[in-house]
Amino acid sequence: MKTKNFVSDLVNYERFHTRTIKLNNFDLGSESYIRLQSMTNTSTTDIESTVDQITRIIEQGADYVRVTTPTIKDVIALGEIKRRIRVNYETPLIADIHFSPKVAYRALDVVEKIRINPGNFIDRNKGIEYNEKKYKEELTKIEAEFKPLIEKAKEKNAVIRIGTNIGSLSERILQKYGATPEGMVQATLEYIDIARKYDFHNLVISLKASNPRVNVWANRLLVNKFRQLGYDYPIHLGVTEAGNGLEGRIKSAVGIGALLVDGIGDTVRVSLAEPPENEIPIARKIVSHVLNTRNQGEWPKLYKLFFEPYEYEPRKAEKSFLPDYPVVIVDTGRIYSKFKSPFVPDFVFVEDENLLDAYDKEGVSTISRGEKATAYNVDLNDLEVVHKKPVFVNVNLQAITSRGGLGKLKKLKDSVLVFIPHSENVVAEFRLFVSKLIDNKINLPVILKLKYSDDAETIAIKAAIDSGVFFIDGLVNGIWLQTTGEHNPSELTRIGFEILQAANARISKAEIIACPSCGRSTFDVEKITNQIKERFGNLKGIKIAVMGCIVNGLGEMADADYAYVGTGKELISLYYKRKLIKRNIPSDKALDELESLIKNQSFGQKNI
Repeated sequence: MKTKNFVSDLVNYERFHTRTIKLNNFDLGSESYIRLQSMTNTSTTDIESTVDQITRIIEQGADYVRVTTPTIKDVIALGEIKRRIRVNYETPLIADIHFSPKVAYRALDVVEKIRINPGNFIDRNKGIEYNEKKYKEELTKIEAEFKPLIEKAKEKNAVIRIGTNIGSLSERILQKYGATPEGMVQATLEYIDIARKYDFHNLVISLKASNPRVNVWANRLLVNKFRQLGYDYPIHLGVTEAGNGLEGRIKSAVGIGALLVDGIGDTVRVSLAEPPENEIPIARKIVSHVLNTRNQGEWPKLYKLFFEPYEYEPRKAEKSFLPDYPVVIVDTGRIYSKFKSPFVPDFVFVEDENLLDAYDKEGVSTISRGEKATAYNVDLNDLEVVHKKPVFVNVNLQAITSRGGLGKLKKLKDSVLVFIPHSENVVAEFRLFVSKLIDNKINLPVILKLKYSDDAETIAIKAAIDSGVFFIDGLVNGIWLQTTGEHNPSELTRIGFEILQAANARISKAEIIACPSCGRSTFDVEKITNQIKERFGNLKGIKIAVMGCIVNGLGEMADADYAYVGTGKELISLYYKRKLIKRNIPSDKALDELESLIKNQSFGQKNI
């Protein structure tokens, strides 16, 4: 465990205190609203298209809009874009800078805020072996190049976001820390400390990864460091390359929601490989669900960490009839539902016992309150009706806080607990429950049962927030989804599996890491992402990265098996394990070439 916690109370919600930073009338910090933002994916020099897209983003409710600004030409275009936007809107525009301090310096003449990436802004040396001396020399060089930008930002009263991505850490950081949360935090702190040396504090900080679990660990570790150092800079949240569709929404809700529930985060960007205006309603749903639920109820304080918050160390649960991986359970009600691989639930709860034989023939395990199913489901007080069969035992927080209930739980053997929250503040209830289990050395597996009455997208987002943090922390052994609506059980099953995949708790299909695209993209990222999903999505256990350009491509695809990267207009390069395999393939042939590449790897031959 670390010497300091990342949160003052694990149960009662409180925003991590950050300073207020002025951006027109859209203040940023813990005393303000959690701000929503998106980023354009047009070419910035296409002024008409960029203005139209910014307008659509703002009208969806964005507080800020980021615009890719790689060259001086883009800075000039951004000036005209801002002039046109200001006719109707005061929404701050943010220049997204890569590689060029000169471009960043010029951009401060145009916009109120810029974003720089420590991994590629100055520190880009390759092929150097860093010892302590060379490491310090590089920091001195960074300070010399960063200082003029800081001084100009002070003069303009502008804001700098230090935006660190795990996929684009510098060679210097990678050699010392590796591609780790610690490396992300250290790379960020180096830039913060240079800014502080020159008394510049208009800083916003972001640490992002495409892996939601790593994303959560890094930001928790950052806040831990901030608490130790007394730093209070606003924090921007996002999951890079989340993809699109239901998968992208769930991945974002897991990686962002798991931080918001602990009061971490002052502004949010959901990165979807879709039109950017689609991101704002999803971000709003994530933030609204956290605020609507975490502010509910009065709970005992819980200061003591009972789980490892910075790496994966699951709660020890005794062997049971469950498999060794987290399970997905759904209610099927009184209708028979056909499930399709890879989204076949581990158990279905069946109200109509006449349906049990049909599920049995399909090889799907069943749960009911009668004797014909694979397993019983009973309340804690009804255990006497159970015979020799696996048992799911319904429990709640009261069961473990009352003397009699605690005694019954201690006597249970070969059973699985089904925790049913009584309020919408699932985080508070479940953390208190699991902490009591651990304190009382009750090691039974626990399933989290959640019930919703919303549309499918909203159910997916809420369930991802309510359960994702527990899969990241290894505190739960499965999810049981139920709805009061008319949703097909197959839909709920897919949501369950997508949550487990997003939290890296259980892999059921290929993982597609897709950048949200921007003005640097050389092809239609959303279209290609959908084609790759359709063609290769059944290849369980492999990762395919879809990168619109090479700027962050090499880094962001670091843990992918294969990468499809734009390298020029209608030209694609293919990578395997970060190694360039084929360069500048015409886009109309690239998917066939990717298929051939996958076929050449032994683990892909049987599936494609």
